[in-house]
Amino acid sequence: TMVTVVMPQALRIVTPPLVNNMVALLKDSSLASSISLLELTLAGSRVSSETFLPIPVLTTVAAVYLTLTTVMTLFTDQLERRLKVVSR
Repeated sequence: TMVTVVMPQALRIVTPPLVNNMVALLKDSSLASSISLLELTLAGSRVSSETFLPIPVLTTVAAVYLTLTTVMTLFTDQLERRLKVVSR
C-alpha cells in the first residue's frame, strides 16, 4: 500500500515545495564563499583579481547561475506536469 497508494499522493504534494527549496539552495550557494568553500562566485572573484577584468568574469558567473536555475526550473515544471500537481 505504501508504494501504490501513499507514495504517489505524497510525491504530488511534496514536489512543488521541494523544487522551490532546491532552486533557493542553488541561488543561495554563493553564501558558501563566505565560509571559504570553493564556489562559483569565489572562483569568479579569484579569476577577476588575476585578470583585472571583473565585468566579463562576473557576467559569465551570472550567466552560469541563470542557466542552472532556468534548466532546473524547466525540468521541475515538466516533472510537476507529469505528476499532474494541482495548485491550491
